[in-house]
Amino acid sequence: ESGVGKELVAKNIHNSSDRAEGPFIPINCGAIPETMLETELFGHEKGSFTGAYAKKLGLLEIASNGTLFLDEISELSQRLQGKLLRVIETESFFRVGGLREIKVDVRFVAATNRDIKKDVETGEFRPDLYYRIGALTLRIPPLRERREDIPLLVDHIIQSKPEFKHKKLSGKAMEILTNYAWPGNVRELQNVIYRALFLSSGSTIEPHDLSPDLTSGLTVSGRRLEDIEKDHILKVFREVNGQKRKAAEILGVDPKTLYRKLHRYGIDD
Repeated sequence: ESGVGKELVAKNIHNSSDRAEGPFIPINCGAIPETMLETELFGHEKGSFTGAYAKKLGLLEIASNGTLFLDEISELSQRLQGKLLRVIETESFFRVGGLREIKVDVRFVAATNRDIKKDVETGEFRPDLYYRIGALTLRIPPLRERREDIPLLVDHIIQSKPEFKHKKLSGKAMEILTNYAWPGNVRELQNVIYRALFLSSGSTIEPHDLSPDLTSGLTVSGRRLEDIEKDHILKVFREVNGQKRKAAEILGVDPKTLYRKLHRYGIDD
């Protein structure tokens, strides 16, 4: 699912490896148009296209001796999937418009919130790339299935903001967080905690500092998750007057993910 904390897991894999001293470079493949994504990954040479006034290093070069995290890899076009496969197999690539082959030493970690096996079956994702990157896979459960992790995640989020390290949650506030269904998963939890940190006046975050959505009775039990998610999306969608990108930002999901959910639940403009 979207927002479960894939980047956090990827960063921990990087930090626990022999590449920990190297760079960790994340990129969301679903958030950038294909033409821009190609130059972001591979870089380009000066004059390779209109507006290319200088040479640009791609993330493949920047991530050298480190880890490149490809979030939402299933959103890559077939053409870019092919280019990525060549990099993995040859450990080399060409900048856009370039003639010199560049060697790279990069660990690739990829993630998706889609059923990528189905994408392979339907021809949306290349099977050769899937088998190259799918040798070791991890399923990250949605937050509703690992509520015992919420206190640790809350502490991690607070500690990531040095100016708020002195703050903590009251027992009642933590109880509200652990009872909530979290349709937006870890990303939504992060947004909720950031909001509470900025709005709370004391050193302890109380229930009234939390978003009203969390105290409106939307608990893990008692209702189907799909109904909870639909109501939550619909509420946010109406609050922003149908602005899809703004709604996606508030919900903590990629715009493409939100579009699919809107279609699934029959929510129109």
